[in-house]
Amino acid sequence: MKKTIYAYIAGIIDGEGHFTIARISRPCGNGTIFHYTANMGVTNTYLPLIRHLIKVLGGAFVVSSNRAGQKKVYRWQLQANASREKALLAVIPYLREKRQQAALLLKFSRLHGQQVPDVRETLYQEMKKLHQAELVETNTSGTSEVGDVKIESDLQGDLQSEPVVTQEPKQDIGQVFADKAFMKQLVTKSPFLA
Repeated sequence: MKKTIYAYIAGIIDGEGHFTIARISRPCGNGTIFHYTANMGVTNTYLPLIRHLIKVLGGAFVVSSNRAGQKKVYRWQLQANASREKALLAVIPYLREKRQQAALLLKFSRLHGQQVPDVRETLYQEMKKLHQAELVETNTSGTSEVGDVKIESDLQGDLQSEPVVTQEPKQDIGQVFADKAFMKQLVTKSPFLA
């Protein structure tokens, strides 16, 4: 698969996607136990886009009930742990807005089968903070910094190479990538390229 496909999908996920870690409480004797689930997905009204995501990354979609006169809404989801990890490794290098969320979801996915409720709770709380801190900026016409403006020649790149997840991340990625052990796990070659 060309790396432009993963860059394209990362752009879709940045704009229309989500990364979630959910906590479900269940009564147990005199207390409560928590069960955690993870999900990544994209919600969109364009079915061919959703089918493309399934073709490239796997997963499934559901159709949300629509009101009379409104378009159908399709929600692609990738819940299987192994598939989700492969997809995350393929798109993380290209994500801009949701890279920290994706990195947390990758950490969470790699806990599969481990009995570490404190770590799961910590990742849940970190994801919750990231979701609460999200700001949506839709008007960029007031951009005053010339450095923010990109011209076409700046945006052209190597469109033929395969994506390789062995590159070191940039320094501005944030605290998520400060964990050296996590970075060693993250910079493995994407299973999609095998």
